[in-house]
Amino acid sequence: MHNYFMQNAFMTAMHERLIWARKEAGYESARDAAAALGITESTYMGHENGFRGFKSSAEVYARKFKVSLEWLMTGRGAPNKGRVLTAKAIGYVGAGAEILPFDGHSPGTLEEVEIPPGVPADAVLVIVRGDSMYPRYFENELLFYVRRGDDPREHIGKECVVALEDGRMLVKILRRGVKGLFNLESWNAPLIEAVALQWAAPVLARVNKSKL
Repeated sequence: MHNYFMQNAFMTAMHERLIWARKEAGYESARDAAAALGITESTYMGHENGFRGFKSSAEVYARKFKVSLEWLMTGRGAPNKGRVLTAKAIGYVGAGAEILPFDGHSPGTLEEVEIPPGVPADAVLVIVRGDSMYPRYFENELLFYVRRGDDPREHIGKECVVALEDGRMLVKILRRGVKGLFNLESWNAPLIEAVALQWAAPVLARVNKSKL
């Protein structure tokens, strides 16, 4: 976590630690955090502003933002001491770089793994299946990403998880298309041209599952 030891001296109040934890978890605004928590923005803002105590909600916040409850309430220790940050796997990616979501009944599927250094706490991942993406990716590699809802045009030239308007999810290199549309480039599949996207999220890290 960035600049934790430098900032820790200034986070003497519980609500200051809450703000820091929320931002580190990837929620840019209190509104985003409140929506994810299922509470009203005014209630959550009261906690962040220090107007209301939130000891009764501290465990929920600590779990959601993946920080130590003791640290959040008292400031003692490190924010993630004794806690392992994990990300959930949402599906497999294989031939054509299309993501096949888990159906919830597949035996032996990987549910969650430890998040590698530098990857945000709200990351999710897909698992490479088969060798159709070789030599770029190998079977059982884990690809981590975070969906932020930002403009796909910000990620032109990057390798991304993308959601198409027809509901498909793919791992592709994002290229600029015609008339505001996008081209999707692959290592071992034909170019997909002139498609509209719901969203795009850059691949932030790749980890060999066998090394976990």
